[in-house]
Amino acid sequence: MKPTKTHDLTSILDSGINIDLEFEVLYDACEKLTPYVTIFRYMDTGYGLFPTHDILEEAKTEALEILNFVKNKIIEILD
Repeated sequence: MKPTKTHDLTSILDSGINIDLEFEVLYDACEKLTPYVTIFRYMDTGYGLFPTHDILEEAKTEALEILNFVKNKIIEILD
């Protein structure tokens, strides 16, 4: 099955949840990060928005939560 291309992190997460229900803990983080994918990535499309320091810190925290969870899952699988 070919993966669907999307910027929606919750949609991607749903695929992970179908394999391992423990991925559900990442739902809030994915939900918070998803809007940033288009708002700040495509600044030349008219949004003209730049992230504040607080937004960057929140995004960093959420991204690190996802990263650490996935890294631990990989380690768990390889052990």
